[in-house]
Amino acid sequence: MRRTALQPRQDLGSAEITHPFHVLRGQRFAVLKVRKVSGVETLSLRHAEIGSLAVPRDWTD
Repeated sequence: MRRTALQPRQDLGSAEITHPFHVLRGQRFAVLKVRKVSGVETLSLRHAEIGSLAVPRDWTD
């Protein structure tokens, strides 16, 4: 059986936003989860002030 749920406390690392026009470019965030949205791999990132944000994986390092 294939499991898709995250393991508790699983460390997914961090990602830096590299998209040239993104307002948070150059900042690094903890990755909360990885999923596909409309066929695009998307990272949910933790931001200390605004909570979480979703960013296409192609926009990160």
